[in-house]
Amino acid sequence: MISAVQQAKRNALKSSLKMLMLGFTVLGMLFGTAFGVMLGTTFDAEQSLWQSPAMLPLVIGAVFLVGLAWYYAKKIDQL
Repeated sequence: MISAVQQAKRNALKSSLKMLMLGFTVLGMLFGTAFGVMLGTTFDAEQSLWQSPAMLPLVIGAVFLVGLAWYYAKKIDQL
């Protein structure tokens, strides 16, 4: 009986972590799209793409999203 309860809790935790990863991915896509549009509007042909003010938040956001996905993927694998 105890193992059935533990298995149910483990399955619920796995489901919630998968939904959380999906939510982070969708949220990251939305913010990435917004920063990408901002990057496109601030880009000038005479300057480099790396000099755009939206490039740093775009790169930091991407690294943060990959880090979160990696962390939660490890947590799901440990279950």
